[in-house]
Parts: sequence; C-alpha cells; structure tokens
Amino acid sequence: MLSVVSSRSVTQPGVLTLRDTAAARVLRAALMEMAARVARDSSHRGTLRLVHPRMSEARLEEEWEAAAGALRPSVVSRLSLQVAFRDGRSRVFGTHRVEGGG
Repeated sequence: MLSVVSSRSVTQPGVLTLRDTAAARVLRAALMEMAARVARDSSHRGTLRLVHPRMSEARLEEEWEAAAGALRPSVVSRLSLQVAFRDGRSRVFGTHRVEGGG
C-alpha cells in the first residue's frame, strides 16, 4: 500500500502550504487548485509553498514546467511555487512571490 504523507494549510489568502509532500499527484492537484482560483478572478494571485518536500528538485522543476505549459500564460504569470528544502535551501518557480507565513 502506498502512503502519501502531506499536511495542508492555508496561511494567508492565496497561499497554500504543503508539508512533507512525497507524491507528484498531490503537487499537481494543489497546483491545479491554485490555478483554478487565480483563473476565476484576474486580480487574484496564488502561491503554493512546499515545506520539506520529499521529491527531488529536478522532479519539482519538471512538475512546474508541465503545469506552466498546460495553463494559460495569464494564469501562470500570477502563480508561484515556493520550496523550502530540508537542507535549508530554497527555490521559487514562477514570478509571483509572497513574503512571510509558512
């Protein structure tokens, strides 16, 4: 049996935080959820924060690129994926950044 460990929280409007995410399908679903919110209102922006993901940086980049390629540019330009790795590194995919929270 496959176990998917991930905790979710909404820390501020337009920000969804996932912790210890191991499954790409959880990441994809969260990205699509954020994209749908942003697409409904052109004034909205969305940020998905991953804290200590259990996926490689290369896999995260691959998933971001796949999502960005599938979405309208007007939606992608208002999304970001912010990653805090367990080793202290961080990376941001996309242009929209939100400070604080987590």
